[in-house]
Amino acid sequence: MKTILAVMLFGLPMALPMVARADYIDVLEIKLNDACKFDKELQIVRDLVSQWGVKHGYSVELWIPIEAPSPNLGYIYWVGRAKDMTALGSVVDTFAAEAGGDPNSVAGKLHVRLAECEMIMSRSGYVTRK
Repeated sequence: MKTILAVMLFGLPMALPMVARADYIDVLEIKLNDACKFDKELQIVRDLVSQWGVKHGYSVELWIPIEAPSPNLGYIYWVGRAKDMTALGSVVDTFAAEAGGDPNSVAGKLHVRLAECEMIMSRSGYVTRK
């Protein structure tokens, strides 16, 4: 009995194949406009995720540098996550189509709020491996 238990606890997990997982990380370096404070940007991001992003498989967190080369200290970083690069492309296309097609849609209203608050300085993408 001890042998069977030992095999189940230690041997079985080692025998299972490791599952590779990749996420696509979308990083935008953002400068807030004078009329926008961080709390306002954070609320827009929370609304974007809860009202639109969740159903499209997109999440966002904001990074605020506290130690960085001096040119970067005035910016915040929008770190979006999608399942993979294809999924991110679909998210971006869908958001743009909804925002451009109907300014009164959820995406349209979010787009206006984002445009009033921020300027995107740069954008980069990353793939993670675990």
